Amino acid sequence: MKNLYTFLLFLIVGIQVLQAATITVTSNKLWSTINTGTGVGGQPNSSDKIIVRNGATLTVDVASSVCKSIQLASINAAGTLTIAANVNLTLDTIYMGDLTKIGTLNMTTTASVLNVNSFVQTGDVNTAKLNATNGTINLLQTNTLPSSTLFIKFFKLNILSGTTTLTKATTVSSTLNVAANASLDLAATNISANATTIIDGNINDDAVVS
Repeated sequence: MKNLYTFLLFLIVGIQVLQAATITVTSNKLWSTINTGTGVGGQPNSSDKIIVRNGATLTVDVASSVCKSIQLASINAAGTLTIAANVNLTLDTIYMGDLTKIGTLNMTTTASVLNVNSFVQTGDVNTAKLNATNGTINLLQTNTLPSSTLFIKFFKLNILSGTTTLTKATTVSSTLNVAANASLDLAATNISANATTIIDGNINDDAVVS
């Protein structure tokens, strides 16, 4: 019986892997027009990977959107992700940069929400760029933010679980929230919150929260 359960588990995992798609975006595109994913109508689902390159911008315009991961910039060509107003995007990882080319995340509209486990800088120094003049970023697991001087300004930042480690001095222009079961590790840098600061969890290191 145990061997049967093991076989069924591997079968289910194998089917999920086979069903996953890799979606490559090489020209400006709306999320709602994607039809090569494994979700309903060809939309991306939680197992699909997305690559944005060739200088293209992918704009997320579907109210509740999911995927496995997004790579911004690939084959030494830049890529940009823009989250539109009233959109909630959930995924595991955003990979940013390739060689010298920049991967850019734009959050500039009201009520845009990004739920993500981690950001990973995959290019050279300063190839991860965050343009967040609005919107909310929710960090869901232990992660280390990119060591890019272009990834240091947030609008609303919620650290909801695990430990988030800073690599550069960081500014949050609206709300910084460290939840009760989460930690912020300043790693000898500092963070400035210009509006509301809610600290129910832990702050690690000797640097400054202001």
